[in-house]
Amino acid sequence: MAGRPIRFVPTMRDGSKIGKMIFFAGAYIRIALYDLHRCDVCHIHMALGMSYRRKYLICRIADMRGIPYILHVHEGDFENLYEAMQTSEQRKIRWMLKSASSVIALSDEWKEYLVRKFDLSNVVVLENAVFVPNINDGSHDVSRFLFLGRLCYRKGLDTLLEATSILRKKYPGVEVNIAGGGDEIEAYRSLASKLGVEKNVCFLGWADEQEKRRLFSSCGTLVLPSRAEGLPMCVLEGMANGCAVIATRVGGIPSVIANGDNGLLIEPHNPERLANAMEYCIENPRQVSRIAQNGRQTIIQRYSMNTYLNKLDEIYETSVDVDERQ
Repeated sequence: MAGRPIRFVPTMRDGSKIGKMIFFAGAYIRIALYDLHRCDVCHIHMALGMSYRRKYLICRIADMRGIPYILHVHEGDFENLYEAMQTSEQRKIRWMLKSASSVIALSDEWKEYLVRKFDLSNVVVLENAVFVPNINDGSHDVSRFLFLGRLCYRKGLDTLLEATSILRKKYPGVEVNIAGGGDEIEAYRSLASKLGVEKNVCFLGWADEQEKRRLFSSCGTLVLPSRAEGLPMCVLEGMANGCAVIATRVGGIPSVIANGDNGLLIEPHNPERLANAMEYCIENPRQVSRIAQNGRQTIIQRYSMNTYLNKLDEIYETSVDVDERQ
């Protein structure tokens, strides 16, 4: 497939519910009437919720047209959300997975779950990847903390605020920068005020690429206390940018981070353990800088964009070969 053009068609954008529906309708018509006729493989990115409902329609029409499709599963809380669905919705998910030429999982852990739960033989692992920038190793202040992601319950931001409340008793000047959007931002502002950490945390709103680069250079430790994850991009980006990472043992994160070697791992929903890990970063900057440097090397060796694209190219080729043999 090398050298062949790729056409990207977004099916969702931010806005009102009606605006989102109109945007998807336009995307679906474009895909159905134009794009599927001109492609060898349809690569579909999917979470659960409204994402899978949109993508189900695209999977159906691709299947009707005889176009092989790849289902790229990004849902970090797949297991719990699937079990909470009605039987009719679960049936759609199973059909999408079984009818795909390939199902892409973000880690070996997620592949094992999908194979075991749905009896699949078409699952391949493609770990997320990032571009690795040139930086000055060792120039980060590991005692300045950064949260980067959507402000919601699944990301464990309440755990981070509670940990900050614990930490400020010993370190009154501890600084936590919170970058991300979400409908719950005011609730988290209120929680920060209730916990007495409103002067220790800074809600920065959504960060574009330029702002992320600034934050990675000024904050030495990325904190992601999620309750559920796939393979979060912010962890890979933080490591690539030379930051130390504190994250939870969920989803594909343990496949990236070896505790104490290239990052720090804690259990989810545990403010005390998170506070202890953050204190370790404050008290042991030289050791944590070494951990951060190891993390950056992990990204260079295993999660570079060149490696990712080569693996994706193999998946595309396999999908076309399988379809041609059928």
